[in-house]
Amino acid sequence: MSDFEKKANLDLLTPLGVTAMSTEQITSSITPIYEPAIKRGLSIIPIPPREKGCKLERWPELASNDASIMDGLADHNYGVVANDTFCILDVDDPEAFRAAINIDLPATYTVKTSRGKHLYFRHTERSRKIGSKGAGIFDFQADRKYVVGEGSTHPSGYKYTCIDDSPIIEIPDLLVDALSRYVGERKIDRKAQGLKAGDRQDMLDYAGRIFTRTIKDGELREEMLEMLHAKNEADSEVLLSDGDLARMVQSAFKSWEPVEESGPVVFIGKELPVVDGVTLPNDGDWDSRLEIERTDYIDVLADELTKGTPLPFSYARETLKMLLLAGVPSLPLLPWYKTLHPRQYIILLSDEPGVGKGETWRRCVATLEKAAFPQEFTYEMIDGDGLGSPEYSVVRFGGEVKKHGKEPTHEPHIAVQITSPRNVVYYDEGKKLALKDQAAGSSGLVTMYTKLFDSNRHAMGSIKNGTAVVLQANVSLMLHFVREAFDLTFAGTGVTADGFLSRCTFVADYRTPLLGDWRIVDSAAVADLMEHIRQCMKRATVEIAPGVERQRTRFVNEMRQWEPKFRSRLEFLFNQDLLARGLFSPNGRIDDDTVDRAAKWTRHQYETRMCVYPLDASPDKREQMGMVLRNALEKHSSLTRTQLMKFRNVNRLGSGGYTVFSQVFLAMGLVQIGKTRKGAPLYSLPE
Repeated sequence: MSDFEKKANLDLLTPLGVTAMSTEQITSSITPIYEPAIKRGLSIIPIPPREKGCKLERWPELASNDASIMDGLADHNYGVVANDTFCILDVDDPEAFRAAINIDLPATYTVKTSRGKHLYFRHTERSRKIGSKGAGIFDFQADRKYVVGEGSTHPSGYKYTCIDDSPIIEIPDLLVDALSRYVGERKIDRKAQGLKAGDRQDMLDYAGRIFTRTIKDGELREEMLEMLHAKNEADSEVLLSDGDLARMVQSAFKSWEPVEESGPVVFIGKELPVVDGVTLPNDGDWDSRLEIERTDYIDVLADELTKGTPLPFSYARETLKMLLLAGVPSLPLLPWYKTLHPRQYIILLSDEPGVGKGETWRRCVATLEKAAFPQEFTYEMIDGDGLGSPEYSVVRFGGEVKKHGKEPTHEPHIAVQITSPRNVVYYDEGKKLALKDQAAGSSGLVTMYTKLFDSNRHAMGSIKNGTAVVLQANVSLMLHFVREAFDLTFAGTGVTADGFLSRCTFVADYRTPLLGDWRIVDSAAVADLMEHIRQCMKRATVEIAPGVERQRTRFVNEMRQWEPKFRSRLEFLFNQDLLARGLFSPNGRIDDDTVDRAAKWTRHQYETRMCVYPLDASPDKREQMGMVLRNALEKHSSLTRTQLMKFRNVNRLGSGGYTVFSQVFLAMGLVQIGKTRKGAPLYSLPE
């Protein structure tokens, strides 16, 4: 069985949360992901696949170092529970932690999370005494708390990975004292400013206490929700949304048992909760591959189109978002981003053909067509496979060719008048997009789309043949790739640094295991959703809840600490996604929950980018590049940058491309010793 098949079988659920095949068949030759925790003596609990929350009642008492607790649950995540022996330091932002605590973290068993890391320690008397602590930049889990374990899969798709396999050491007293001191000083400081010191973890702790003590026997859900609301108003530093509180109640009362049967389950005629006049699925009905919480109409529609089918939800969600943004007559302005535009470029990736990219596109387009959207919000679907050149593309985007002569002039010779201001271009085989760029340097379709994304204009041509100009085309783009074709298309082309790919949203997914027939889409539900979406598209404003700017700014500052190469334009894409979630929500409002979901989506984009490209910038490629450049300079004494690039042939697939060349060129510390007759700098090896 290939690594891809193992990952697909272990990590994915059917859209309704039911395994589609026997776990014994899948895992007979696979080491359980929880084995490292068992070997280290840690106590574990089962967590549903691609989730972070345990559904077991009394999980602190049931946590065990016995692997039998995971019997029949080989496809599940698991949690590691802090107890009297082990404690866990959860650091979301290592840089912020280092700056605030000013103590080097020791070598101990450490797991990389989607944003930070978990450090495991053995308890000391001092650490047991301070108990569990939470202070924004860290959570110290001392007892009856848990973190998601190594090998589990985050809802975003990120896999928790061991980054330090050291033995678990006793937590140093110096570190314990620093954590305790930071929490105390933070409370004093916030009190002096008149601020509250509560946080999300405090609310979760409180929910656990009142559920166990006063609520559970009577199962008084409304009473528990009222108590959470009161606590939220009194103590929360940042008010949690009503949805957060409702989910805490729902989680508390949700009993959990392993599902034994396989195959999809179809819910027919099931009553769903009502939110602002629209029905939204229960949490238990959601496919949790990409998002933890879904509350807007795009999410609901994507779920309706894909659940009970092998089509990935994530493909449908992003495709629908692109199509709907392209059709919005005018985007409401955001106070912090006044130049937001509706253009979105999406690349759907899969490790093998037949995962559902094309069928997802067909379903999404058909849904809009049946709802008569093209008539009301005019945009044109263009088959990108038929666009053979940038010149033809400019005309195809609504232009009319007119030549006025061949005299030298600064004015365009070919005037293009845009008649369809919004276009959605679809490439079934995205590799056709870059063929002309690879053949002609940097004058092809990729260059055209790169310019259109930012400035929404593109010009090309010559004095002899005339010039074609396209203005205000508002082109959105959908590209489908199998990973191998993606590599062949973009490796070595130079578009990975800050060009075309940095403007794209990446959605990578796997075939969804499914037994039985596809579920039939509920046409009445889709029609109802489309009517709500139609009304959303007419909104002239989106309400911004109090406190949103502070939360959004905090995340933007976090984003600006990321690796510049991979975060390029993510701030724009984050704001675009944030606006889409608010615009298509039932209440037309951006609140703290909206920001949180958009932030999770953006972190997922960052992680996906780092995995997807630079495509051939591996250490061995850098080593090969350095060897070639060094040999060339030793032979010829001095060369220009262009000459060095020719020696390695950076345009050739597999060379490492411009990205690797630039990295190695800078790392070699070459010395400029003069210039050519044309003024090009000459470089030599340092002495």
